[in-house]
Amino acid sequence: MDGPRIDVLAERLLEAMVEAGYADNTVAMTRYVLRDICARHHEAGSGGYDQKVVDSFVADTIDGQHEGRISVGQRRLYLRTARRLGCLNEGELEFGRRPTKETGLCPSLGAAVSSLAANREWSRKTAENVRRAAIPYLRWIQGRGIDDLAMVDAETVRAYFVEASGRMEPGSLDAIRRRLRKLHEHLANEGLARRLDDAFSFAVRVGHRIGRPASHDELASTLAQVDRGDPKGKRDYAVILLGAVLGLRGIDIVGLARGDVDWANGEIAVRQSKTGRVVALPLTADVGLALQDYLLAGRPSSEDGHVFLSCRAPFGPLGSTVPYQVLNSYRRKADLPPTQFHSLRRAVGTNLVIGGTPVSTVAQILGHSDIDSTRQYISLDTEHLKGVALDLRGLPPMRWGASE
Repeated sequence: MDGPRIDVLAERLLEAMVEAGYADNTVAMTRYVLRDICARHHEAGSGGYDQKVVDSFVADTIDGQHEGRISVGQRRLYLRTARRLGCLNEGELEFGRRPTKETGLCPSLGAAVSSLAANREWSRKTAENVRRAAIPYLRWIQGRGIDDLAMVDAETVRAYFVEASGRMEPGSLDAIRRRLRKLHEHLANEGLARRLDDAFSFAVRVGHRIGRPASHDELASTLAQVDRGDPKGKRDYAVILLGAVLGLRGIDIVGLARGDVDWANGEIAVRQSKTGRVVALPLTADVGLALQDYLLAGRPSSEDGHVFLSCRAPFGPLGSTVPYQVLNSYRRKADLPPTQFHSLRRAVGTNLVIGGTPVSTVAQILGHSDIDSTRQYISLDTEHLKGVALDLRGLPPMRWGASE
């Protein structure tokens, strides 16, 4: 063992951040990064802190940003977390006490921000995103002499977005529109403001690139490279099928718990990390057999509650980027270029749209909290979609009604 146990070191870093006063959202994002770093240590057979593993993580992070797999903001978070972990390992990490940030709002507008914590329908991430959009918006309102939310009308909202359009990119403006719409829906439900649904109904032309769905032929070629007689191959085959057949995100696959699989009723209940909501999906025959093969003949003996574990001791949960690495390791063997793991999920949605499934239903199947999320990457170019869609005719009818 090269240093302190990596799991212990990671928990110490999180405790230090909490003690220093970092926001819950910042601590939660750091936890995801640390889980990835710990999983890489387990994959490499290192139970203790290993600088070579961390250096490899940093190198992959930089490459990921250059290849467009992760954003600049994510890269900064990954590198900052790796640096802090190294400093803690050397005993040199010190956080000054972070003062609580004041909103700069008058009591009545500040109460609107405080009320966001009462919304139990939002995930932590959604609540934080709405809060970040709300504070500058409410400061702008306050700067125009408005200290009562009852005075805010559609004209006020339009004036804010006219001003914001001069300093924001279209993608940011659209994100703020969606978050402030949630803010006003919440405030109206709490009786703090009037309902202004129409004020947020305008469209923002966002020039983002829509990723290409994985094609049926590519998936077939990729799966053909997997050695299903090997424990790692059994795991990897099941991981890829969960993305290709059920459209699960990579982060939700690595977080899947054994208790989430309801064998008796033929369902998988997934709590989505992005929305915090539970979506019940059918345990199709191909996915069920792949999971059964891995759990009975490939999964290491461990008390860990996750379905998927690393292949080397000490066995632990997979890092968030492992599904991407798994998919592209077999794509390389098939002489295919790398792609996002999300391309499998995109193909599921695309295929459903081609089959005539309403977009609203596709949004429900994929677990989107906002139908705009479904429209963002499902192209309506039918001829193109027919050439890239996966064949999901074996899917049984969806079963809904799983409760949280």
